[in-house]
This record gives sequence, C-alpha cells and structure tokens, in this order.
Amino acid sequence: MLIPTISLRGKAKAAAPAWLFCVALLVVELVLIVAIMTAASNRNLAVIYSQIAAQEPMLNLLNNASAKILPLTGRPGAGVRLVYDPGQKRGVLLIANLGDPGKDFSYRLWMVGSQGSRSAWDFSAGRDPLTIVPIKADFGRYNRAAIFVEHKNSSRSAPILFGRFEVPR
Repeated sequence: MLIPTISLRGKAKAAAPAWLFCVALLVVELVLIVAIMTAASNRNLAVIYSQIAAQEPMLNLLNNASAKILPLTGRPGAGVRLVYDPGQKRGVLLIANLGDPGKDFSYRLWMVGSQGSRSAWDFSAGRDPLTIVPIKADFGRYNRAAIFVEHKNSSRSAPILFGRFEVPR
C-alpha cells in the first residue's frame, strides 16, 4: 500500500485580504496622530504652567498689605501704576491705555535716585488693553520713576509719565 505524500510547497497560500492591510495602516496612523497631539498638548501645558509660575509672585505682591502703589502721570487717558514692595524688592508695572509707541520705538522705565538713574525695563504696550511688566529693583534707593519713549539704539528723550516714590518717615 502506497501512502500518499502531501507537499505544502506547491499549494497556494491564502493572502490577507486588502481591507486588513488598510485597517492596519489606519491603526498606525491613528497612533501617530495621538502621539503628536499628546506631545503638542504637553508642550502647551508646560507653557501654561510656566506662565502660572511667573504670575504667582505678581498676584502675591498685589495681595500683600505692605505693597505700595505709585501712580505714573503725565499722559491723559493712560493708566499706569507701579505696585511695589520695598522689602521684597519686587514690583509690577500695570499699564492700561498707553498705546503703541510706534515703529522702532519702545517704552523704557527709568528709576531715578540720588546716586543716579537706572534703566529698568523696556516694554511695548501695543494694542493690549492691559500690559503687566514684572520688576525687580531696590526701590528704597530711588525717589522717582519715569517712563520715556525711546528710539531703539538711542538716548532717552523727555519723560511722558513720572511719579515720586513715597518717602519713608
């Protein structure tokens, strides 16, 4: 009796249907999209957390009972206040309705004392309704603060806003 032999080499193998390949490709694409969205979301969260971390000291300063307020006056309609704590040597410049200084110009806050003046910070108010500029300075060394409009890369002009610090008694 002869035993029939079966050879698998000669038989056709069943190929996966085309739709199965498409489903696998779709799954891979979805995984990539989710990974990219997760990375972008993590980056946005990191930016938000850093902004919150930067705003927390400012909020603490605004809530601090020892904080003082220096209004800077001189331009009608502009609302500029320097809220500062001389003990912490921290301050916040709150700017409303100052307007855009113009192309190639910026605002500069100068602190003036008996030992000379110091350029504190450059900023641009632009079209924002409120601009907040954090400031670190030894406020006890200064008796005045002034804001100038200055051409970038040039010397200062006349102040547009100014105020005097409260003298401790």
